Amino acid sequence: MTIREKLEKELFNNGLFEDQATAIIDKYAESELGKPMANRMNEDAEGYPDSVLTATWMAVKKIATDWIDENCPQHWARPMFAE
Repeated sequence: MTIREKLEKELFNNGLFEDQATAIIDKYAESELGKPMANRMNEDAEGYPDSVLTATWMAVKKIATDWIDENCPQHWARPMFAE
């Protein structure tokens, strides 16, 4: 499973639809937060330490919250991503 697939699956498991998860990961990869991982999104997630994936997930949660606020502020899954 690639890093992108793993993150999209996690977003889906936290209440987002697949197209929403894809949009959020795209936004993450284009953001300053995602810059360090942007070129690694299609690499095998098993090759990375848990700490890297955890830090990446924390950044994705921030982007997810921003995306929800911009696109569907009443989304029932927003609390899943807010700190």
